[in-house]
Amino acid sequence: MNNKLPIPKVLIVDDDDAFFNLLKAKLSKDCLVIWAKDGEDGISKALEKEPDLIVTDIIMPRANGFEVIKRLKSHQETAHIDFIILSSYGEPRLVYEQKFLDSLGVRKYLIKSNHTATEIAKEIKKILK
Repeated sequence: MNNKLPIPKVLIVDDDDAFFNLLKAKLSKDCLVIWAKDGEDGISKALEKEPDLIVTDIIMPRANGFEVIKRLKSHQETAHIDFIILSSYGEPRLVYEQKFLDSLGVRKYLIKSNHTATEIAKEIKKILK
């Protein structure tokens, strides 16, 4: 009898394949890491794979990160999934921006240039626990 817990699935939606490969190297021991190269691909893969967590960039081809989150939150199969936003842009500055992110189910908003791949992987693992 196998008493192992299922390995968590993390979908990374980012058009930067080098960044994806860095994160995958840090996570692949503990997670099944799935890559989507743009927003539409992210939506399709989320519906197909039903990940435990989605990490998304904001500015991407074929649907931005907010569109990805809104569309997946509207599907019963994916509405429960938590999100981390990884962006090259600044953090939410105003209370209404943070409330908007909270309403979308965004658990963390990280600036890519402020964190190493190791630090981002730690944040992902914290949320998966």
